[in-house]
Amino acid sequence: SVINEPNRPPAYDPRDIAGGPGEMDDLHDLYTAIRGADPTARLLSPPILNLTFTCTLCAGYTPGRDWLTAFRDEYRRLYGAEPAVDAWALNVYPLDWEHIPTVNSQLAIEQIVGFRNYLDSVPELRGKPIWITELGLHWGWDAWRTDVPGCTNPDGSPMVSPAGTYREDLVVKYLRELFDWLDANAQAMNIQKVFVYVTYR
Repeated sequence: SVINEPNRPPAYDPRDIAGGPGEMDDLHDLYTAIRGADPTARLLSPPILNLTFTCTLCAGYTPGRDWLTAFRDEYRRLYGAEPAVDAWALNVYPLDWEHIPTVNSQLAIEQIVGFRNYLDSVPELRGKPIWITELGLHWGWDAWRTDVPGCTNPDGSPMVSPAGTYREDLVVKYLRELFDWLDANAQAMNIQKVFVYVTYR
């Protein structure tokens, strides 16, 4: 993939990614060059962040479905076909900051099921492979604080820091529910790859 989470703020204009004369991030030309250099390369669509759910207590997120539809529309307008990718990519996170820890496995599963249904609603994309390129959660504590000295964002605003208790029990439950669901459904839904995002900072 040539870009990650293009619907996350500041969202990328789908027209800039699809291609066209003079565009900087021309997916079509880049993918054509990659295939020319390595015919065995597996090419992914830009991984959208979730499908319908965006983020609570956040601003500026474009729903993944909206971005992907606009991207596909522009690509078809330019090249007369659906994007020439081998698999469709999705990043899955329950970004619900009104309910912490962010461990709503059902919300995450809904994004995956919705993505499968979205692809299957398009005859040319029905049954195409899905890669979940990021799967995880953002917050395992049951509270946060914004008064830690020196913890600020680049604009000087306070940065959120952990507080309360790290709920390992809920984090493990969340991951277990996701993995059990994937074990039961991945083959039928042609989910070929799942990459768990485990970075801790």
